[in-house]
Amino acid sequence: MADSRGLGLDRGPNGNTGPISEFTMAGLKQRQISLPAEWRTPRQVSREDLAGHDLVIALKEAEHRQMLEDRHPEWAPQVEYWHVHDLDQATAGRLWRRSRRWWMA
Repeated sequence: MADSRGLGLDRGPNGNTGPISEFTMAGLKQRQISLPAEWRTPRQVSREDLAGHDLVIALKEAEHRQMLEDRHPEWAPQVEYWHVHDLDQATAGRLWRRSRRWWMA
């Protein structure tokens, strides 16, 4: 099972405008990937979350490594760090094309 958590939700407004990006939702629909009937709001990652999964991926090392080292130093070395830009540095279409390679690897 895959799930998602945030690292800096307690730092105030961080660009989250809801539970899922409109670009992600459109991309999932286009690929005929089923979507839940209801979405939950973003959640802050906890030690229990990190301990309860076989694989933990931080999507953008440049943003997430330091936050993990500050908040969960014992887990920072165990996380797999990717280099996925957000919409501030790449288009949604480009991110979808690149993510397909990551997920299929």
